[in-house]
Amino acid sequence: MIQLMNPYICRDYNKVSFSPEQEEMICKVVPKDAIARLELVKTCMEIVVKFANWYASESGVPFNQLVQAGISAVVRSAQNFNKSKECSFTDYISKEIMRSMSSLSKPDL
Repeated sequence: MIQLMNPYICRDYNKVSFSPEQEEMICKVVPKDAIARLELVKTCMEIVVKFANWYASESGVPFNQLVQAGISAVVRSAQNFNKSKECSFTDYISKEIMRSMSSLSKPDL
């Protein structure tokens, strides 16, 4: 799905994956525990940085703003993820990161 949205991102865009047990734990613990949120962000930083690099080169939005948007998206994703949907947590956070980054626009000069 991400490949279709952004054909410039290589096929192995994300080496982060979570087991169903880890997904369940993320949904239960991360919204309540700041340390767990930090660990989740640390785990997902590689994909945030990859997307930020790609989007910064395509859009001209500053890299640091894109990283901040990506980190916020990871935390929001953990709070909003619904396991009943036919989507893995990894795909869900990837989609939310890109949505968050694409909502930023380069200011007109």
